[in-house]
Amino acid sequence: MMRVLERIARHPKAVVAAALGSIVAVGFLDHWTGPEISFSPFYLAPIALAAWCAGTRGGVLTAALAAGVWLIADLFPPHYSHHAIAFWNAAARLLMFLIVALLLSNLRRLAAGLAKTAAERALALTAERDGHQATRGALQQSELSFRTLIESVKDYAIFMLDPAGNIVTWNEGAERLTGHDRDIALGRHVSFLWPSEDAEHGRPQEALAKAAAEGFCGSEGLWVRRDGSRFWAMTVLTALRDARGRVQGFSQVVHDITDRRRLENEVLDAEERERRRIGRDLHDVLGQDLTGIAFLSKELDEDLQAQGRPEASDAARIVGLANQAVDRARSLARGLCPVELTAEGLMTALRQLASEISQVFGVRCDFDCARPVPIADEAVALHLYRIAQEATSNAIKHGRAKRITIRLGISDSHNVLEVIDDGCGIPEELPNGQGMGLPVMRYRAAAAGGSLSVRRLPRGGTAVTCTIPLGQWPDRSDHEHGE
Repeated sequence: MMRVLERIARHPKAVVAAALGSIVAVGFLDHWTGPEISFSPFYLAPIALAAWCAGTRGGVLTAALAAGVWLIADLFPPHYSHHAIAFWNAAARLLMFLIVALLLSNLRRLAAGLAKTAAERALALTAERDGHQATRGALQQSELSFRTLIESVKDYAIFMLDPAGNIVTWNEGAERLTGHDRDIALGRHVSFLWPSEDAEHGRPQEALAKAAAEGFCGSEGLWVRRDGSRFWAMTVLTALRDARGRVQGFSQVVHDITDRRRLENEVLDAEERERRRIGRDLHDVLGQDLTGIAFLSKELDEDLQAQGRPEASDAARIVGLANQAVDRARSLARGLCPVELTAEGLMTALRQLASEISQVFGVRCDFDCARPVPIADEAVALHLYRIAQEATSNAIKHGRAKRITIRLGISDSHNVLEVIDDGCGIPEELPNGQGMGLPVMRYRAAAAGGSLSVRRLPRGGTAVTCTIPLGQWPDRSDHEHGE
């Protein structure tokens, strides 16, 4: 029906003409049948058609003509006691007809506007749908390209974790690096890639918690392959958040740094071997030569004194300087070869270091070790000694400290080495290149299987703390397994 009316509305003049003709015909029938039969509903149909199809002007014109025709039908012949009654009724009918015409014409206008709005909205929705489809296609293409890129990376293990730490994606690099197939890795908790001792102590969960709190967690440590061999891995764990900042998962990037760690350890080993060689030369060669000079100088001093020669005082001064040189040579030798090959060697070396600092620099340096802390691994002990040596040197040179405490102990299943001073404290911003040996200390701590923290104390001074898990020394066999 609506489609028929829309087709008719395309010819408004014809509609008005037809409506006027219909009204004249209805008026003729109304006049011919007399007042006993009412034709009022038949006047409304042409008015409604004209108002709907021809608009307000067509509806008003048709309504006026219908009221006039009805008036003529009432006047000839007269049916009322007075002619004014016919005009009154005609005015009432005209008002009614105008109301119908105006309502229908406005309704038609509203319907047309609604149809136009619906069409525009449909076009907008279609365009939006097409835009979404194009965007979805672009996103799918981008995701496919990104996935292809990630899958093609072979030197890095790149995979995603859910908020609980379970693996949800697994690239070819992860398969190559760990030896675990995708079907084996998907759905498992990332802790199965960590050494058993780390997993038992909850370190994977600690890394996830740190990444969730700080945004990411970067570390270097041992990971385990499918065959049980271990390798040194540099890992970056990054939290993935939604628009509200809630953690939706994690991305994990792992790189095998076994070769780099091996080279770094070889450099450190070569450095330590050179230190030991120089220390032995100082003790065995230079020390012996200086001891001989001191002995001959002592004999010369005694001879000159026996002869009553005035040069005896100079000879005595030479004896004192020679003995002092012997002591310094021995002190330097101990500094270059501080740790003996025993579990108690580190405690002895740190105690000697504190004593030498107090004697040489005039700074009070105490060694605090409430209970024995045996460390059987010589390399770990040597790393800890060098950290303490560097930290005390920084406290004197840069912090201008007057008191230093070297503390060795056990806390929360960790060996803890701490060097505390009362100096001016580490600056908020380090000079260019960091300086003060901090990178070397951090590397030594990592090489020993632990971590290093340096913090400024509230009342001044600096605390350097190195923590190493109990009994978890980085075995050199781990490096060999990583090949």
